Amino acid sequence: MPRYTSSFPVRVVFLFFALLSGYALLTGCAAQPMPEATATAVPLTTSTQPATATTVAVSPSANVATAVPTFAPPATATPVPTITPSPTPALGFYPPAGREFATLAEFWEGRAEWLLEIPDTGLPIGESDTVYRGEYELWSYLHASDQSAGVVDQCGDPVAFPGCTTRWISLDAGQTFTLTEPVCLFACTSCPCEHLRDQIDQQQYPRVFFTPEEAYLVYEFGAYNYLRTSPDGLAWSDKTHIDGTWIWTYPYGGCAPDELSGL
Repeated sequence: MPRYTSSFPVRVVFLFFALLSGYALLTGCAAQPMPEATATAVPLTTSTQPATATTVAVSPSANVATAVPTFAPPATATPVPTITPSPTPALGFYPPAGREFATLAEFWEGRAEWLLEIPDTGLPIGESDTVYRGEYELWSYLHASDQSAGVVDQCGDPVAFPGCTTRWISLDAGQTFTLTEPVCLFACTSCPCEHLRDQIDQQQYPRVFFTPEEAYLVYEFGAYNYLRTSPDGLAWSDKTHIDGTWIWTYPYGGCAPDELSGL
């Protein structure tokens, strides 16, 4: 009779080890599971100090006036006004309407009288000499001083009375005269100016005459007459004594018979 007892346990053991080996194989080849991310709790910081109110100081703004914006209108072309020239009045002296200037004969006959139309033209009466210089321009030569007109000599020093010769100008036909340059016309030999050498403080009663080429001027200094010449009436030559002129009174020098008057 065959014996089966010994083969059964062998098969069972073999099957057991075969199953065990397969399980080990499956176990070794299986993918490792990925770890899942978990949120880490962050602890909240809790202040242990009690809450306090904070006061913020607000500084008031400076009291500055806000500029009001200016409305700028759009630029527009402005018409330029037409200037109408005023008629230039004729300068000079004219008789009143409906009348004529009188003649000397009428004056001598008592049928006319002198009328002073402009009391003050800026020149003293009788001490200057006035010459016509074209159009409405007049030049008047007059002796003046620091005292009378703030005049200085060409060295810059004030001139004593009665003064040196100066030039006054009128541009309105003699109605007004102005001393545009309060400086003596005649230059001094050297500075400072000197009384006898330069006659700086006594060049009185100038008399002027213009020719087309030259101007002549005569004045009085210490009862002597002196002549100066000029190409333009502005720059003048040195003085030249006119023979026969000096102290005019009889005791000093005498007079020729035809020069005597009232003696």
